[in-house]
Amino acid sequence: MTRRLSPAPLPRQPTPQNDDEPDSTERPTVNPPFDVEAFARASDSKLRAALATGTASRDAIDTVTAPEITEHTFEDPAAEMRDRFACGDYAGALELSELVLMADSGNVEAAECGEDCRTKLENALSSRLGSADRVPMVLVP
Repeated sequence: MTRRLSPAPLPRQPTPQNDDEPDSTERPTVNPPFDVEAFARASDSKLRAALATGTASRDAIDTVTAPEITEHTFEDPAAEMRDRFACGDYAGALELSELVLMADSGNVEAAECGEDCRTKLENALSSRLGSADRVPMVLVP
């Protein structure tokens, strides 16, 4: 039995290449010039042409036409306030109660509805925050 005294040579590790140096086969790329304003004008004109001919998709029409903002008037703000409160829209009912109180400061129904809305909103928010009996402390300095 023969014994080998010298260890076998380890395989040679490839030397890492520097990422800053390009390979000899690679050529640097140059970004083509791009004019954002020209692109926007071209896209806008294509979309307007498509809208005029009726070939634009519904999504494209929604992005071009801005929503029309109109003033909403209520026939009976007190009835709308009651409806919103009944549906659970306490923030909306509170706004309407304040509007009714601005017009008629002696409206007892609007004042009571406003107080009820504030109570409901406070309860909803305090249930998310937790008990007010506890004081927060810093655990990790």
